[in-house]
Amino acid sequence: MLNLFISVFFSICIANLLKLYQKHSNVNFLNIFIGNYFIASIFSIIQNKLSFTLILHWDIILAIFNGVLFLLSFYVFQKNIKVNGISLSVSIMRIALIIPTLLSVIVFNELINSYKYYIIGILLISILFLSKHDKQINPLWLFLLFILSGIIDFSMKIFDIYGINSSSMFLFILFLSALITNLLIIIFKKIRFSTRDFINGMILGVPNQLTSLYLLKALSQIPGTIVYPVHASSIIVFSILSDLIIWKERLPLKKLVLFSIIVLCIIILNIKA
Repeated sequence: MLNLFISVFFSICIANLLKLYQKHSNVNFLNIFIGNYFIASIFSIIQNKLSFTLILHWDIILAIFNGVLFLLSFYVFQKNIKVNGISLSVSIMRIALIIPTLLSVIVFNELINSYKYYIIGILLISILFLSKHDKQINPLWLFLLFILSGIIDFSMKIFDIYGINSSSMFLFILFLSALITNLLIIIFKKIRFSTRDFINGMILGVPNQLTSLYLLKALSQIPGTIVYPVHASSIIVFSILSDLIIWKERLPLKKLVLFSIIVLCIIILNIKA
């Protein structure tokens, strides 16, 4: 269980680092993302023994596609943290599991218990109430984060089912494509390189990688039916605490009740029963 909560800790670190970087003057997140994906690419090489014997396959195209989506979702995530706060942004990323859940039913003919459709409905209604309760919320950024996170999760499931290359190869191509796309955008937009932002990105890349590493360690010790609901719900709870304690944000009782409903619904949706 320790590995699971270490993963949760590093996941919360990512969101808080993004919020911290937004406090810097003249910050450019594309330079930060270069540092992040540079570390991610290096980490995937060091951590895994890559085999380049089989690279020309459709799942490499999927990895490149996901790499671009990862970059875009990271940008949208930091934008959401800025305009919508950490707790709501993290919650939306977790709620996005609705998309792969429903697509799995449509595409793979998977069966889910009928009560989970009601849970999905409750989740969506809770988000609508949150948006109505807080007039400062920007629903467009939330919607973009929801869609991107859901598509990425479903793409990873497609690789898990049909992929031929190793997961280490898949992740290496994914991170490398995100890095290259990031560089091309910077060159095209003629953005000035910032050593400070690049170093901050490398710092960000460390918890970004350790989150996945310790989650995998937890999955090797604890059943996924326990890991996924505890991991998702704990991240939301601790993101709310970081908003309250670190950033001194006010969360009215109604908002806390809605977050509690969201946490409970996510736990139920993650339970494979």
